[in-house]
Amino acid sequence: MLKTGDGLVAILMVLGTVLVLAWRLLGPGWMRQPPRGPVVALLEEAGFDVVAGKVAIPVAVTVDDRTFDSRVYVDFLAKRDGKLYAVKVEKSRKPIPATGAALRDALLASWLLVRPHGIVVVNRETGALRIVTFAVRPRATGRWRYVAAMGIGAALAYIFLHG
Repeated sequence: MLKTGDGLVAILMVLGTVLVLAWRLLGPGWMRQPPRGPVVALLEEAGFDVVAGKVAIPVAVTVDDRTFDSRVYVDFLAKRDGKLYAVKVEKSRKPIPATGAALRDALLASWLLVRPHGIVVVNRETGALRIVTFAVRPRATGRWRYVAAMGIGAALAYIFLHG
C-alpha cells in the first residue's frame, strides 16, 4: 500500500538515476558553461581555443610525517594548432616581471603539473599576451668532464704505448 510521499520519492529516484546516467555518458563537463569574458576574447583573437577555465590541480605536500593539502591554479587551458597551453592572467597589483627567475617562480609549478606546450601570460589591462616555454637542459659541466676524462685517457694510452 502506498503512503503519502511515496510518489515524490519515486520521482526523485528516477530523476537521480537520469542525472547519474547523463553524468556517466556525457562526462562531468556537460553542465558547465564555456568560459567567457575579456580574457577569453583576447585569447580567441590570438587564435587560441579556450577549452577549460579555472583549473585547480590538487597537490599533497608531505613534510616528515605530516601531509598538507594544497592546490596549484591555472586560469585557463587553451589550444592552438593542436598544442595545449596553460593560461595565467597577471594580477594588476602583482605583474610577472620578464626575468628568468620571476617567470620560473611564477610559472614553473604550473608547467610541471600540466605539461603544456607553453604558458600564455595575459595582461588584462594592456591586452598583451606572452608565451613562455620551458626547456630542461642537461648540465654543461657534465659534458666537459666527459671530454676531459677522454682526453686524459687518450694521453695516458699514448704515453704507455709509445713511452
